[in-house]
Amino acid sequence: LFKANDQASKQKGLEIANILKQLGCKQDFDFTGYHFDSAIVDHYDFNWKTFIEVYLEDYHVGPFHPGLNQFVDCGELNWEFGEHYSVQTVGYKPLPDYSLSPVYKQWQQAVTDYQQGTTPKYGAIWFVLYPFLMIEWYPNVLVVSHIIPTGIESCQNVVEFYYPEDIALFEREYIKAQQAAYFETAVEDKEICQRMHDGRKGLFMLGKDERGPYQHPMETGLEHFHQWYRKQMEPHLPDHLQR
Repeated sequence: LFKANDQASKQKGLEIANILKQLGCKQDFDFTGYHFDSAIVDHYDFNWKTFIEVYLEDYHVGPFHPGLNQFVDCGELNWEFGEHYSVQTVGYKPLPDYSLSPVYKQWQQAVTDYQQGTTPKYGAIWFVLYPFLMIEWYPNVLVVSHIIPTGIESCQNVVEFYYPEDIALFEREYIKAQQAAYFETAVEDKEICQRMHDGRKGLFMLGKDERGPYQHPMETGLEHFHQWYRKQMEPHLPDHLQR
């Protein structure tokens, strides 16, 4: 899924550009006037596929992300799908009177102050091009990340932050607040992924396979990814595992 040479990389770049042109939210992923701010690399002790699976289900946002859940409204979740990608769009929640996350409260206050009374059109847009590339929109922020497998039980995620010129040059507190909120959610996601990985490994060691039905619409993207993954892997599976 990840193997590529120079020619394949050039072709993949063209494919990504063409896919981005097809998106209903393509205007929101316009980097014109945005400045690169910083990049970080996170290292994880779980399989890359688990990361993508958590990325594609919103069922856990309420119980596991108190900060993110007060920022985005998954009750306004909308999906867009293509052959090799999915897009999640979620609504924006106004600054609450009582905050479960001081970090997110600071981020929401920064958004409120910067917007000067104008409500952001979304809380977030989460795009993933299978199997590795993610682009995220938040109010006045674009984040690009890509997952890199480093082993059966390890991977790393390279995350890049971009901001409009005025924020990049003059609104350092906005950037600090946004990244602090982003990393708070990333730490929570890491815990979920690790729990899933360890649980699956434990079941495998016992010769067990347990799963439940997809919960729609919160896990619709998860089902779409699994269908894509099966299609990619099926030609390489033993005959008895093919459908």
